[in-house]
Amino acid sequence: MPLRQLLYTSQATARFDRSALDSLLESARRWNRAHDITGLLLGAANGNFVQLIEGPADEVEKTFARIKADRNHTAVSILLDQPVGERAFPNWTMGYQDLDRFTQKDGIASVDTLSRSAAQDNPETLQPVLMMVSIHDANARTNIKKTLH
Repeated sequence: MPLRQLLYTSQATARFDRSALDSLLESARRWNRAHDITGLLLGAANGNFVQLIEGPADEVEKTFARIKADRNHTAVSILLDQPVGERAFPNWTMGYQDLDRFTQKDGIASVDTLSRSAAQDNPETLQPVLMMVSIHDANARTNIKKTLH
């Protein structure tokens, strides 16, 4: 079955505290596990989210339909929708990283930790992470590039 990768941004309709975020992640991970979806969610304190989901094309379609219908966010915008030969995040039913950490002094360390966990030392799978974070912040993009080289 062909794999599909979909990258989108959205804006939270209300601020997520840590408890609400944990609940969201738990629910997403349950759904994703049941539907063979993997991916990564990046969120910022200002309510901006960037998410990449991947899996069988029909399951990605179902998952994205569910995401679009969720009233917790608005301004859902697809940035990338493509077939892929392999998953970028095969071991994550839904990884999460705070986007704001990439712009702090420990940004390089955060990116390094994230990239090692996600890519398992396969640099080709780091492209979605680079794309996702660069959407948020040019300084973060610089930090990631430093980590990759």
